[in-house]
Amino acid sequence: MAAYATISGGGPSNESDVEYTNNRVYDDYGTIGGGGYNRAGSDDGNPLSAKFTTIGGGERNTASGTTPRSAEAITTRSSG
Repeated sequence: MAAYATISGGGPSNESDVEYTNNRVYDDYGTIGGGGYNRAGSDDGNPLSAKFTTIGGGERNTASGTTPRSAEAITTRSSG
């Protein structure tokens, strides 16, 4: 469970699949500004492995790694 994480807005990108397409922050201090079906951090069970990941918004973005950032877009992957 991520500590100090923020999801400012947005929601599911598919209203008939809310559980799967909601925004999620997996690691500490991660941030999602809005949009839908975005993933900040790494879903590896360790909330420290991809701290400070940030996604501005958009849809289907993934930011994982040590400090990646993904600007608003559709289907973007950022890792490092």
